[in-house]
Amino acid sequence: MSKPSFYDDLKIPAIAAPLFLVSGPKLVIECCKSGIVGTFPALNQRTTKGFEEWVVQIKDELAEFEKETGKKPAPFGVNLIVHNTNPRVRDDLKICMKHKVPIIITSLGAVSQLVGAVHSYGGLVYHDVLGPAAFIAKVRIEGLRDLGSAPSPFNCFQTIQGLETLSVRIKKHSENALKVAEWLEKQSQVAWVNYPGLKSSKYYKLSQKYLKNGQSGIVTFGLKGGFDSAKKLTDSTKIFSLLANFGDSKSLIIHPSSTTHQQLNEEQQKSTGVTSDLVRLSIGLEDPADLIEDLNNAIKSL
Repeated sequence: MSKPSFYDDLKIPAIAAPLFLVSGPKLVIECCKSGIVGTFPALNQRTTKGFEEWVVQIKDELAEFEKETGKKPAPFGVNLIVHNTNPRVRDDLKICMKHKVPIIITSLGAVSQLVGAVHSYGGLVYHDVLGPAAFIAKVRIEGLRDLGSAPSPFNCFQTIQGLETLSVRIKKHSENALKVAEWLEKQSQVAWVNYPGLKSSKYYKLSQKYLKNGQSGIVTFGLKGGFDSAKKLTDSTKIFSLLANFGDSKSLIIHPSSTTHQQLNEEQQKSTGVTSDLVRLSIGLEDPADLIEDLNNAIKSL
């Protein structure tokens, strides 16, 4: 069990910080000022006997901590044990009462989500950075990003209507994408092009076998100028819109390394297939000649 990590002048142990948001400052601050916070594995990772052994260990460490620091119990009980809520909570309470160890029952999983580091965002700790806004920020930054929002009835209608014509549109997306990809291959400023419909693609034979009616509208390519050139290109197009989504009837462009994947370091980006020079195109239904001219003008401006 680790010693507490404290937040600024409030000195709230890390695992109890989210409780501060919902329980009111007085109770939690007084409980936590001098305390140790312990955590215990989820229900499927433990036994009742193991839990009691853990409580006894906590009791001994609490006594040692008080002896070392000389801190006395705060008005509402100095020490907290936090563990996952589960069907055996009554047995857990009996064990804690037996050994006279104070306990607060909470959902450790939810707590750790707010006070633990988020590796996909460079080690961001929501509560450290955003305080009371930690929960809603997590919902928007991760939940909305990964799962999307709940669509309205009208949005659902539009989605269904779009799906009904998808088979017709995807052929045009694919035809346009192939023409753009073939043009990109011939440009001296372009280092590489990835599109399964290209004869130079290592996936060409497979695409002809499994994607006979078209290979989608997604084209990726790399610029010899690297990160800076790729980023500038996405800001220089007139027809292509700088957006992260794809499959639109309008053509879209994005530089993932500086946008959708910017929270990852270079090694992490490469593990997802994103390189610093990569530009992603979602080819729409416009005239391919117009799309090629737009890209040509943008590349010339680099």
